[in-house]
Amino acid sequence: MYSEDDPTVCVDCTPGYVCLGATSAAFPTDVTSQNGYKCPKGHYCPIGSYKETPCPIGKYAKNEGASSEFKCLPCKFNWYNDLVGQGGCRKCGPTSYAEGGATTCTCIGANRNFIKGSGACLCTIGFKPTNNGTNTDSAEDCEAIVNPPCTEDEETSLTGQCLD
Repeated sequence: MYSEDDPTVCVDCTPGYVCLGATSAAFPTDVTSQNGYKCPKGHYCPIGSYKETPCPIGKYAKNEGASSEFKCLPCKFNWYNDLVGQGGCRKCGPTSYAEGGATTCTCIGANRNFIKGSGACLCTIGFKPTNNGTNTDSAEDCEAIVNPPCTEDEETSLTGQCLD
């Protein structure tokens, strides 16, 4: 709540702003002098806000001053957001895609996992690139790793691999 002229009359904080109590302006922009601030990017602040509310995953608010959750926009196609309170979305890599409002990307090749930190699509554990290639970012399918059976002279370890 804020009061500009009469300290006995308080009004709900303006949408798009945060009032920390005893706020002295309808549109506060300075915490020190006005005890309030404009709603930050990645958040929304409805009427009467005492703190900002983060936009949900899969959405973002690129500008300050969002006044409702409707101002949190879904990520565009081939972009994703896996964190709350973001001012933008992250682009999928060249070997993956995403629908609008996505929280992750989907790899094009079968048996591949999207790695959020690098944007790469690598073979899932237990799978390898076809033709024994290196496990790098690719849209090609990965195939199951199949170990040859042990001979009678070899024992099997706990991992299922043959021991000499």
